[in-house]
Amino acid sequence: MPFWLPLFFSSDHGVDIYSTMDSNILDPNSKIKIHFTWSSILLEKHKNLKQPKLKGAVHPWIHYKKINKIQRPETTKGTIVFPIHTTGGARVSGYDAAKLIEHLNGLPQSYRPITICLHQSDLDSERHKLFTMAGYDVTSAGNIYSSDFVDNFYDLISKFEFAISEGWGSQVAYLVDFGVPTQIVPRNILVTSASTGEEIVGGNDAAYQAKLRQAEKLFGATPSIVTPNQLEFIHETLGFNYFRPRIVRIVEAYFYVLRVGLPWILTVLVPRNLRAFANWVRN
Repeated sequence: MPFWLPLFFSSDHGVDIYSTMDSNILDPNSKIKIHFTWSSILLEKHKNLKQPKLKGAVHPWIHYKKINKIQRPETTKGTIVFPIHTTGGARVSGYDAAKLIEHLNGLPQSYRPITICLHQSDLDSERHKLFTMAGYDVTSAGNIYSSDFVDNFYDLISKFEFAISEGWGSQVAYLVDFGVPTQIVPRNILVTSASTGEEIVGGNDAAYQAKLRQAEKLFGATPSIVTPNQLEFIHETLGFNYFRPRIVRIVEAYFYVLRVGLPWILTVLVPRNLRAFANWVRN
């Protein structure tokens, strides 16, 4: 798709297991007409929504990994750990670095060396210092907005035999799909908007709580292998049920360029540039 065109559809952020959607996407005044989701929870909850219309899709990293032939090497060592991450614009509570360190200190020697992977927003934070003082190496997959972030993430996790996640996070889905045995250390996480106080994750979201309990049960043991039940759960969460060939998704994207984008081009882009051209001529 041409770089100068905006996207005429939206999609989920990360691999979510909750039933809430961004209020900006659901805003009746929004121009968004199509929302791609890999969440069966969202598809069921919003199946009668007319705008935006939700369409099931497999997570794009799955296509990316396949196209670029990203594979896990045969030789791996140690454990990579993903603490709950904070982020700008939201208040996050429920994580506990001290308890996580205590858990890691109790792991057998076969799980070492242990490396902590922090989100970029948590680098050089107090939690960073706590993990360093406990004797653990700290790393990051880099800027989440960087064009090579996905490659950096897979390159990082390719080095490790096991993984541990503090609570549920998108990384659990990516790790297990990649073949990395993973454990979830349960936490009562609550995420609210810093500006509105709106609950984003946790709280009274019954669908989220049910899915979270299922995940914590499946991934509660110290990691050893990826079981068929774990892989089935992760594939469902990543939207494998909605898998379509890549060419079909490309055709869909261009279809929405015509359906949604063409009116935008004719009513917004062209008039805006005509005015700019007229001003340039006058000057």
